Amino acid sequence: MSLPSWCPPYSSRKTGVNGEDVYCICKNPDNGDLMVGCDGCDDWFHFKCLKIPETYRKLVYSFHCPYCEAGITGPASQGANDLPKTIWKRKCRLDYCYNPCQSNSKYCSGEHGEEYMRTMLAKVEIPGLQHDAQLQLFKDMANYHKNDSTAEQFQQIGNEEFIHDEPKDQDSLYAEIVRDDKRLMELQDNVKELGEKTIPATKAGLDTLSKYLKWLEEINVKLALRGDLNLGEDATNGTSTNARGKNKKKFNKAKAKQRNCICGYDPDFQIPCGVDEFVSEYSPDLPHVKGICVKVRCSKHSSWATMQLEEQEQQLSSLESYQTRLELLIRMRKEQLHIHYYEQLLRRKD
Repeated sequence: MSLPSWCPPYSSRKTGVNGEDVYCICKNPDNGDLMVGCDGCDDWFHFKCLKIPETYRKLVYSFHCPYCEAGITGPASQGANDLPKTIWKRKCRLDYCYNPCQSNSKYCSGEHGEEYMRTMLAKVEIPGLQHDAQLQLFKDMANYHKNDSTAEQFQQIGNEEFIHDEPKDQDSLYAEIVRDDKRLMELQDNVKELGEKTIPATKAGLDTLSKYLKWLEEINVKLALRGDLNLGEDATNGTSTNARGKNKKKFNKAKAKQRNCICGYDPDFQIPCGVDEFVSEYSPDLPHVKGICVKVRCSKHSSWATMQLEEQEQQLSSLESYQTRLELLIRMRKEQLHIHYYEQLLRRKD
């Protein structure tokens, strides 16, 4: 995906000529104008520079800057398969209102819902009915209390179950409008692949790395006990096997420490043998044991474990966030399609 025509090429510059922090595509300091934070690269961007009306300020659900959407920065630049997209909250149906809708509603408040309906009813004309008769019909529809299921469903229009649950009796119209909707099927396929393949595979990879680092830690400890290494404070080459959820400051502090232990780099993170067997084959003069780098303070693979953990943790977090957003999009799409289906159903009965 390419950048919009109005967006300048990416620059990693973070400071201005006078040493002040600069932001956005304009690379100017914070001047008090309305800004939005990018969920992909954590930079800040002016609404004005992005050509977003300030009236949309309350409608941002998840924002990604043009560079992240193009794969230049953010998760996609680090190997993520999908390019992120900005997701907006649904706007209140009143034209002049730019507040987000309440949960399970098309309006920001009950007052605006009533105002919208009054406006719409004032525009409705049913051929063959006088104005007074039309008003009476609308009242009858609102007060419909018969016991048959069709009437009960009709009265529940707008309720959460009615909008989001699939009807028990699905006809050809439902299949045409809802079940066979290409966009809905695409979203459902994406969620299924994430839940059944991508996320489990990422978790499995993270688990493999964690087990490998634990094995490596035990080796460093045994080599130290044997007198081959002087580990100082830690034996894990600047890593934690349980990095997820740890305090970020502590993690960064540990990353910066220099430790006297074997490198341990292996591209596949596969444990080749038991700890004792590996220790018995180790010699300070050897660069590798069973294909694993055993140099002390290795400059070629410096901090590899920390970087791998951070990358895989970030990838998993990004995938889980993407899964949540897809589920939200599916819910919104179903709501739109269900409303359209019941509108068509009512028109057919007329």
